[in-house]
Amino acid sequence: MKSQSLAMIVAAVVLVVAMPMGLLAVVVVGLFGMTADACAGGAGGPAVSVVSGPVGAVEGWSAEQTRNAALIVNAGVDAGVSQRDQTIAVMVAIAESSLQVLDYGDQAGPDSRGLFQQRDGWGTLECRMDAACSAGLFYAAELKVPGKDNLAPGEVATRVQINAGGAATYTPHWQDATRLVTALTGADSSLAVECGLASGQAQNVLQVGRTQIGLPYAWGGGTYDGPGPCIPGGLCEGEPGFDCSGFARWAMYNGAGIMIEPRTANDIYYWGIAQGWLNVGWHGADQLQAGQLVFFADAAGSRITHIAIANGESGYLESRTGGVQEDGAWTEGWMGVLQPPYADGPSPAPAPSATAPLLKVPEQVAS
Repeated sequence: MKSQSLAMIVAAVVLVVAMPMGLLAVVVVGLFGMTADACAGGAGGPAVSVVSGPVGAVEGWSAEQTRNAALIVNAGVDAGVSQRDQTIAVMVAIAESSLQVLDYGDQAGPDSRGLFQQRDGWGTLECRMDAACSAGLFYAAELKVPGKDNLAPGEVATRVQINAGGAATYTPHWQDATRLVTALTGADSSLAVECGLASGQAQNVLQVGRTQIGLPYAWGGGTYDGPGPCIPGGLCEGEPGFDCSGFARWAMYNGAGIMIEPRTANDIYYWGIAQGWLNVGWHGADQLQAGQLVFFADAAGSRITHIAIANGESGYLESRTGGVQEDGAWTEGWMGVLQPPYADGPSPAPAPSATAPLLKVPEQVAS
């Protein structure tokens, strides 16, 4: 491994062996050096191993599920992948099989088997029905995904699994996978986020959103699964594409697993307030935190007509005339700023200011 100026730390490579009553015997079988630089060797942090000693079921998971997750994690050490890759693999297994080695498929893939529901073309039945071996197949395919460290976890999973459901199939399980890997390994869960995911869910939303830059503006376009066609009667610069709210909903869901139920910017704003999302007010473009949602009203100030995602650099990531773009902040028609409830904590927000513009209450806004 390339020499680093930071001190070297020693990590144990471990082997997980099944034992009676669902316990795991974790045996140290070798040692290797890893740099203290969390992202050394690529995005996602160095691979982590299950801690030594007996490991029972992790809270919320059965002994069988815990054992399978541990085998997936340790197969990642053998494959030479990152902690982020290990967490993605556990996320996929949660989504595909609820961490159970299934001996059946579904209507879409009747020959699908195992933790990852891999079809015949993936390998032998014996391998697909073995937790460690099937995880090895997954990692081998994942390592071939171009630019995987710059893609959101759900997108990486989709490209490996070739699932018609898209990233929405996997992203909601990212946090569970992160917690499970952390519980099994004692590793710093932030490494899976900070390396290759910038710094948490808010930055992940931006990273996911940037993959769509250049798509056209399509009024009414966009679902949780991706861009869509225009709805007649509005601006249509091309198809498929996103309108402002369609893009924000897609990025929030695929970047952070947050499902915004309403479809229009106006409804999203008041829905967010009703959900208890922090209404941080306006304190200048340079005070907007990454991942906050910024809302704009029409000329009369009677109805919210636009939503953008703050990038934390005095600018926005949004879909408007000209398509999906990242540009400098503009304030004309500003209406409000909401802080979504990211699982890794809200971005720091300035204290309320007496000079901040007042927000209209729902009853004052035209329907």
